[in-house]
Amino acid sequence: YVRAKCPRANLPPVYALELLTIYAWETGTQENENFKLDEGLSTVMELLQDYEFICIYWTKYYTLQHPTIQDFVREQFKKERPIILDPVDPTHNVAEGYRWDLVAQRARQCLKQDCCYDSREIPVPTWTVK
Repeated sequence: YVRAKCPRANLPPVYALELLTIYAWETGTQENENFKLDEGLSTVMELLQDYEFICIYWTKYYTLQHPTIQDFVREQFKKERPIILDPVDPTHNVAEGYRWDLVAQRARQCLKQDCCYDSREIPVPTWTVK
């Protein structure tokens, strides 16, 4: 949707959005395969609208105990948000340098749509994601 409305904008790559979604699922459901899709959508939209606070990284494939990686990752954390470090290559912030503000605007609009409300017009609950 955002690409169609802003074809020349430097929008975040799909990979960054996929990683954000995976992180939300992993932390918000403790990797449970039985989850409510509407809750997941609302959670991701909330994260997107608050992109200035996003700082996501994984330590499954590397450790912050390694001095070189630790020093580099700490420097990454000092940078402007959003930060989404590639789980395979923690030296690569896949979120850096894009128009997240445009995506955030659309996320705010999306959260006002019927799909983000239950039958009693109460907002769909979101997962707890730090």
